[in-house]
Parts: sequence; C-alpha cells; structure tokens
Amino acid sequence: MLVDKALRWLADLPAWEDYAGWPAVMRDTFDCANQNLFEAQSLVHLCSHCAISAGAASEQVIPVLAAWLLLYVAAELFDAVEDDEFESQDWAGLSQAEALNVASACLAAIPLVLMEMEDAQLCLDLIAQFHQAALTMAMGQHVDLSGGKEEGEDAVARYWRVAAAKSGALFALACWAGARLGNPAAEVLSAYADFGRILGQLLQVCDDYKDAYTPGNLSDFRPGQASLPVVYGRTVAGPVEIERLEALLTQAAVDEQAASQLRELLDDLGCKYYQLLQIEILGQQAESALRRTLLTGSHLDRLLCLIPRIVIL
Repeated sequence: MLVDKALRWLADLPAWEDYAGWPAVMRDTFDCANQNLFEAQSLVHLCSHCAISAGAASEQVIPVLAAWLLLYVAAELFDAVEDDEFESQDWAGLSQAEALNVASACLAAIPLVLMEMEDAQLCLDLIAQFHQAALTMAMGQHVDLSGGKEEGEDAVARYWRVAAAKSGALFALACWAGARLGNPAAEVLSAYADFGRILGQLLQVCDDYKDAYTPGNLSDFRPGQASLPVVYGRTVAGPVEIERLEALLTQAAVDEQAASQLRELLDDLGCKYYQLLQIEILGQQAESALRRTLLTGSHLDRLLCLIPRIVIL
C-alpha cells in the first residue's frame, strides 16, 4: 500500500539528522499517526488515488504523498494542542511543547521531500501549492481560535469559512497534488481540487454530527464550542432557548444527563435535520465535482467510495 511505503520512506529520510535520537522521535510519530489517524480514515488514500486515476505511475506518488502526510500530521498536532485536546499517550509520550516542535519539523521537511522529484518545474509548483495550503489552514485555525463575534447567519457563514480553510484546504491539496502528477488539463485539475475541498468540508460536518449524537461522547459540548449543531442552534433559537442552550453547554461536557437534554433541545431546533441536509448537499456537490474530472470505470468508483455516508443516529 502506498501510504505504508510513504511512511517507511519518511522514517528513513536523510534530513532527520541524529540529534538526541531525532530519527527515532519521527519514526515513533509516524507510527502513532498510522495507528491513530490513518488506519481509521480511508481519505488518507485520497492523494494516491487521485494520482493513479490521473495517470501517474505509482513510483511518482511517494514523495508527494509523503509531503502531504507530513502536512496532515503537523495539522493534527497543532490542532490538538491549540484546541486543548492533546493526549500525550496518543503520540508516543510527547509533551505538548515537543508536539509543537515535531509539527514544525514536519512543515519544514515538506520542501526537502518534494525536492526529491526529478521534474524541477513540477517540484516548484507543488512547493508553492503546499505552502499556500498550509497558510490557508493557519488562517482558518486563527479564525477558529479567535472565537469571533458573529451571530445568527453570520456565525453559520463563519463555520463554513473555517471548514473550507482547514479540512477543505488540506483535502483539496491532496487531490490537486496527486492529480498534478498526471499533468491533466487545467479544468480537470481544478475539478480534482474542488472535489477535495468539498470532501474536506463534508468530513468536518460528518465528524460534528457523530460527535454530537454519539452517546457518551461529550467532547463537542462545552461553552464556546463552534460545532455545527451548536452554531446552527444558536442561530435559530429564541431568547429563552438560547439561555437554556448556554446553560446546558456549561454542564454537558461533564454531565451525560445535561448532554442528553442538550441533544433534545438541538433536535427541537432542527439542528439534526439541518446537518443531515448539509451532508446530502455536500455529497451531491462532491460527486458532481468528481464527474467533472471525466473519470470513468474503476477510477471513478474508487473515488466515489471515499465520499462519506452517514448513518442516522
């Protein structure tokens, strides 16, 4: 499998000079990422699937896939620390400070990885695109961390901006970079990027839905939370409902009964159906973008299968 090959290739990267056991730190980080992130997510294969579908040879894919995996790991580490959700045991015992350092190293290594490619122009195009995606993701994270003062429909619009800038940009890059190896026409390459961007937003909405409606999962219920059901609930709630919603949010992160009451309130406000509607719309948009790549047969089917489908909870 190409993801496994890319991770082994990264673990032995010459750039990891032996400072205080640094190569072992990176190998442990990639092992943890493979166990905790990649094995459970079929979308980690998006870059390689797009590359092969666009006509690239499998040996061409490894450096680009490796670079994208570095960005993915960096984003996960930064996000976990900045959202106060970092668990040291999930990352081979790294402290938060060490995790930030490893994430920075992953970003710094991306150009070095891409420079392993023989085509100089392709290398420059990819480096520029990776830097732009990383910058877009950082700006999206800044908007997310800043909290924002928007209310009503502006708050919902802010949610979609953040989703597009974070997971949307990450997966748009996966599709664009993979497909770029096959050198397709500009409009086809754009369609690949659109597919990835929509897929990233869809993944975020599906995660928010599952986090909100899985019994025992209280992580999305806390004051200031910007998950879609809470953002939409605040938008449509009246003054009395807003007061109750905010009161339940202060308790729901540690009280399953309060969380259950909060879910009932969100259901009464139509939040579940709004999310399911958005999941259906985004799924249709993703399929439409994918069909603009002009893929057929098994290549089309392989990518269609990556569009998340939700089980109504």
